[in-house]
Amino acid sequence: MIRSLPSLFTLLLLVFTGHLSAQTQLAIFDFDNDDINDWVLSGNVRESTDGTADDPAIDAFWDGRPPIASGSGGNAAVLWGDGSGARMRSPGFLDFTASSELYLTFHQYYRHYEGDVFLNVYQDGGLLAQIQLNPLLGRDVETAPFDTVIVNLTDFNVPNLQIEFEHEEEGYFWLIDDVEFFDGFPTPQTVPDTMGNYLAQQGYPYEIDSARWAYVPYQLVVQFSPTADAAFRDSLRMANGAVLKDSCACDKLELWEIDGSAFADNGPPRRETGGSTNIQSNKLGQGSRGKVDGVDLNYYNGVILQPSPIMPNDTLTTDSLRNLDARVEESIMIAILDTGIDYQHPAVRGFVRTGSDDIETTGEDEDGNCLLNDPIGWNFIADNNNPYDDNSHGTHVAGIIADSLRKFGGDCKYGFIPYKTHDNNGISNLFDVACGTFQAILDGADIINDSWGFFGDSSVILSNAIDSAALQNILIVSAAGNDGIDLDTLPQYPACYAADNVITVGATEPDPNGLAGVFPAFFTNFSPNFVDLMANGTEVLSAIPGNRQEKKSGTSMATPMVTAAAAKGICVNLNGGTPEEVPYRLVRTEVLECLTPTNDLRNAADQGRFLRFADLVPCIMTDLDNPTRLPVRLYPNPVVNELWLESPETLSEGRLRIINLNGQTVHQLRTPAIGAGVPYRVDIPDLPSGAYLVQLRSGNRLLTAKIIHY
Repeated sequence: MIRSLPSLFTLLLLVFTGHLSAQTQLAIFDFDNDDINDWVLSGNVRESTDGTADDPAIDAFWDGRPPIASGSGGNAAVLWGDGSGARMRSPGFLDFTASSELYLTFHQYYRHYEGDVFLNVYQDGGLLAQIQLNPLLGRDVETAPFDTVIVNLTDFNVPNLQIEFEHEEEGYFWLIDDVEFFDGFPTPQTVPDTMGNYLAQQGYPYEIDSARWAYVPYQLVVQFSPTADAAFRDSLRMANGAVLKDSCACDKLELWEIDGSAFADNGPPRRETGGSTNIQSNKLGQGSRGKVDGVDLNYYNGVILQPSPIMPNDTLTTDSLRNLDARVEESIMIAILDTGIDYQHPAVRGFVRTGSDDIETTGEDEDGNCLLNDPIGWNFIADNNNPYDDNSHGTHVAGIIADSLRKFGGDCKYGFIPYKTHDNNGISNLFDVACGTFQAILDGADIINDSWGFFGDSSVILSNAIDSAALQNILIVSAAGNDGIDLDTLPQYPACYAADNVITVGATEPDPNGLAGVFPAFFTNFSPNFVDLMANGTEVLSAIPGNRQEKKSGTSMATPMVTAAAAKGICVNLNGGTPEEVPYRLVRTEVLECLTPTNDLRNAADQGRFLRFADLVPCIMTDLDNPTRLPVRLYPNPVVNELWLESPETLSEGRLRIINLNGQTVHQLRTPAIGAGVPYRVDIPDLPSGAYLVQLRSGNRLLTAKIIHY
């Protein structure tokens, strides 16, 4: 008797919400050792030695497509239809009846024309069931090269089992590789596997891309340019069978949900440059270029992965805002993209400032940021104005910034803008964090704290958001991550973006022998090429919701310390102006150059830089109007051609740099040993008139001062 599987909807449930217990691989056919010849082949089927269908005999219109992105790589089976079809039946009889469940999974790269494709199930050579695969693919539509198919065969787990892949009639190509059988639902494995295991445990549906990172099935994030009007957006969605699930940042971003047929065509594996164009040309069509700035899979990301119960999160009330101060123009505003903030926690409350948009006026966007009634921030998880923390991570991060600024922040005014981009389990996705980044730009943030990250291929849209932040003079401080991974071999984002407005932070731990030194924490990701500095990230005591405190460890805890240092850097450079007038490059340069190199950290971060506030604050506060703060005097100031340096102490050989307010070194030289009280002349090159930063490093000490050049 021939049986068919249930409806497509049930199939999706089987694939994405089946039970997620541990599974054991029962058998695999990867076609890399000529085992395709053990299969029963008929019609248009052959071995592909390079994972492509780039063969004139196949006539697949290959056009330079990438090979199938299977886990084993190398060889694959290729079936095609030219009117006669193709079949490929597994060798001998299989018997998995000792297992109570049976799942089949395989990688495919398939382009549909007119003929359908099937999985046929046989017992003792007789057809038991025929299951149509890829039923939603329209003509001339193809899957992604990394597409994975999972079929529940538990109902057909019988002795003397065989399976057969069938391609009927006309078709372009169907590449198949890594045919595997499991005794449980085969959860896709992310690299590293921490995220995939956590998503599976918490019941989040996910698939993985060619770089083996998790994304939300059937969802795309689309970034539109200002030239894309509503009619264009509507027509593009309609043409691609997309449903608009959400939008944000004045409709700059849209979240689409697309059925399997259209969603499957995601184009070749993506890289940091060009990925958006690949998806646009294959998925959205050539006509979208110029109006679509980016398209990405909706990738998952996370903070420290710690499950928490879901809490009610109603909109703000007047009582919610009690005791919160109003935002003033000179406030240095720090956006925190995280699990939210307990904004009434005594350790944090003094930094959460209300904006001009109240919660009582309906239908009016008083602050012009395209959100209604958002006085303190936004909850992108619940899509409301209450960014309360139901996990504890965000409050802990905010508490570290607040505590650091209370100790070292001086007289400047600081404010937090909390964006709840991560849910109660610490999970977020590309759409929510990109929305938070663009919203921080709209809301006038000066610094963004990103204590989260993701691996895999970089996101075009998040990279665009970070570049947009740079154009608005916003510095981003990002956690390096907690997987103990060399980021040179496996980059994490946003930490590894090549953007000069990003500072990447690793974590240290104390000397395990109880000495005074510090070492990279055992969990921190590291790389002298990507990690700019290290800060303490071990057993850090800070606020958590409910007026409590708790110790946490992670680069998430080191990152807010550096965020506070950057805020202090803005503070000392205000000079009566506003934060947006202080170039982020200047702040970044001052903070990094004022840090102490540590030999034990040189393999983990650039120059082994380590944040010690006791060293940083005097360094960045050095000013010629108060030369007693460091034992050096530079004169005259303003200066024309000759700058003189004099110190009451003997200075060892060093290096002097002159830096403009964009953070660029415009002149540098080696300085000899300088005796105590002996003037040393520095010839100023022909530079444009203006303010500059002079930095002199002598041994392990850094002397910093501002000069005016005419």
